[in-house]
Amino acid sequence: SWGHFAAVDYGYTNPNVWLFIQVDPWGNLEILDEIYESGLTADEFADVIRERELHRVTRFYPDPASPGDTAQLEKKLQVRASGGTGGELQDRIDAIRHRLKVQPQLAHLPLGHPERLPKLRVHPRCTNVLREMDAYRYPERKDTILGDEAHEKPMKKDDHTPEALGRFLAGWEGTPASQGSTRNSHATISGSKRDRRM
Repeated sequence: SWGHFAAVDYGYTNPNVWLFIQVDPWGNLEILDEIYESGLTADEFADVIRERELHRVTRFYPDPASPGDTAQLEKKLQVRASGGTGGELQDRIDAIRHRLKVQPQLAHLPLGHPERLPKLRVHPRCTNVLREMDAYRYPERKDTILGDEAHEKPMKKDDHTPEALGRFLAGWEGTPASQGSTRNSHATISGSKRDRRM
């Protein structure tokens, strides 16, 4: 009876990603399953989603840069896409980081306490999510050739599942830039010091 949604990152040479996400009544997220396959058109991607029976979601949250692929998935899966999935990359990364950290009001609880859990959990079968979240990095050092601005963005490698998850969070609860608006916000995202890893 809990809500089920999907986060999407499109690819062809790179993998197409579909993350099957459950949201509990308290706003906690669990990524229960994943599709991570290269070499698929949008039509073939939709077929794989249906075959795996991961299309039974209320909405899916896609990359807004591929409206044709989104329209194809909507048509074949009979599920509506949600908007609001764009915005600044750093805002989407901060939304993921916020979910992975223990909430400040629970930091006083001892390690192992059942309430001291991150608001995002990943099922062990989602091996690509776990691998990419662990590998997601910012450049280690400043490179005068690239300039300072390049070091403010994560490296474009192994970023397909974090991209999909960031799109979901932007559309589902908003980014820090949209928190003051009238959108349905499920959490407050604070601007914290940037870690060099997720």
